[in-house]
Amino acid sequence: MVLMNINLANKNMKKIKQKELKKEEKQLEVFIEKVSDINKIKSVEDLTKADEARIKIKDKLEQLENERKEVTAPMNKSLKVVNDRYKTLTVPLKELKDKIEKMILEYRRVEEEKRLAEEAKLIEMSGNELATITNSVPAVIETKTAKTTFVKKWTYEIIDEKKIPRQFLMVNDSAVKDAISEGKREINGLKIYQEEGFRDYKNK
Repeated sequence: MVLMNINLANKNMKKIKQKELKKEEKQLEVFIEKVSDINKIKSVEDLTKADEARIKIKDKLEQLENERKEVTAPMNKSLKVVNDRYKTLTVPLKELKDKIEKMILEYRRVEEEKRLAEEAKLIEMSGNELATITNSVPAVIETKTAKTTFVKKWTYEIIDEKKIPRQFLMVNDSAVKDAISEGKREINGLKIYQEEGFRDYKNK
């Protein structure tokens, strides 16, 4: 089935002949050159011409997008089949890998805490601040197939969201738009206003 979809995609690609593309590009250049003359609107007539050009551009964009989807749909379908197959195979392995890694790091953390506690006792008993206890957990793990070392990296966890500086926060754009669509007109720190857009109706 995957191969069939790929072959279908290849056939669709062949339908888009280079000659036709060149012709379409030339037509597009001519059209763009015509509408590029609209630099300023000074009258209702100019307004009508500008909107006519806008609608033509919009229709062309929709046409090209539909053509793109027609060509890429079989490929996307094939890609989804492949991704789903390998996801089924890889997810349980990744979960097992994560579980083992957590166990290893937890063991190292606990052993290090034990070592530091014993070292503190040794310093207290001996009075020697330079006294140390060697770490019994190896810094390098060597197996038949690989060698593993350990590195430390800085990361974070949220403990009190209210205390986080503003520079590290961002506005929830989706929540704001939802609130506005539900009738909210005042939100501290925001200016809520109306702006004009377009709504087109095809002539019958």
